[in-house]
Amino acid sequence: MATLKVLVSFNSVDGTYPHGSLITDAAGDLFGTTSSDGSGNAGTVFEIAKTANGYNAPQVLVSFNGTNGNVASASLIMDTAGDLFGTTEQGGVDGTVFEITKNANGYNSTPSVLGTFTGANGEDPYGSLIMDAAGDLFGQPLQEAQAAQARSSRSPKPPMAIVPRKGWLRSTALMAVSPLAA
Repeated sequence: MATLKVLVSFNSVDGTYPHGSLITDAAGDLFGTTSSDGSGNAGTVFEIAKTANGYNAPQVLVSFNGTNGNVASASLIMDTAGDLFGTTEQGGVDGTVFEITKNANGYNSTPSVLGTFTGANGEDPYGSLIMDAAGDLFGQPLQEAQAAQARSSRSPKPPMAIVPRKGWLRSTALMAVSPLAA
């Protein structure tokens, strides 16, 4: 039987309660999220750099502040440019879709909010995103859009969230398309 080894430990500065799966880049660096703490007390996105001797301590790339997100509990995804994308269950109004862009010096320390859930278009995006070949993002919020719930006597089904990569309006790009008939 293999022996498990602790690679890193988190504290309140770099976040607590790591959630979701880790992802890795071509260099073997690990990326993930925490759902709590960090400097904004709303969770973090972190990187754990791979070295010749193992792994460094977590480096906080972003600390959420409630406005730009809160409770990052889903896994991240990475595009071919190395940009990171994810969701927060809370923050904004009822959750956010965010991007952290890679630059020559690493990563921007402020996430770009690509979309905010408002209740009318769904809420609490708990799961991970996926990206298609065109770079469009897809995900599913936990709660269905309120208008669709009011129309349906069936049990609620969450909508599918779509964030088009090209030509998006960062403040209003997120649309919820309900699987229920109008």
